[in-house]
Amino acid sequence: MANPGASVKVVTTLDLSNIQRRLLDNEVAVLNKYRSEVVSFIKGEWDGWVYAGRPASAAFDVSQQAWSSTVGSTENEARLTVTNDARTKGGKLYAGYIHRTGTSALEWEVVWAKADAKYAPKFMQAMLEAIKKNVLAPRNPRTIPGGMGTAATARRGGRSV
Repeated sequence: MANPGASVKVVTTLDLSNIQRRLLDNEVAVLNKYRSEVVSFIKGEWDGWVYAGRPASAAFDVSQQAWSSTVGSTENEARLTVTNDARTKGGKLYAGYIHRTGTSALEWEVVWAKADAKYAPKFMQAMLEAIKKNVLAPRNPRTIPGGMGTAATARRGGRSV
């Protein structure tokens, strides 16, 4: 049985269908930098909660510390997934319900909108520069095992091509 409550899971993707390959190392580094900065920003914004009536011995900032993220890529997209699966002592998920006093706006939506506005344009620019750098980089010719000469010789039938 699934645990009752609400967690937070935000998935954002970058369409890579125009380059049709997985990300190279320097491009993955850009994605990881973005991941790290976004989670740090969210944790910084996820602060200032009033714990009225809570015992001093109770855990504080549980949902702040529960923010985590993963990145991945395929030939068609790069993906950042940000999650918060904070649970009560009873095991109920609750981060998806959190809101500031006096407002009904869910805090994760507010914080995500700020993070997206602040980091998405920087990420897109940095990723575009990394991809351009790789596309424009000179390539070393690959050596074919077996040592072919300047004119490749077809092994079948001994014809030169």
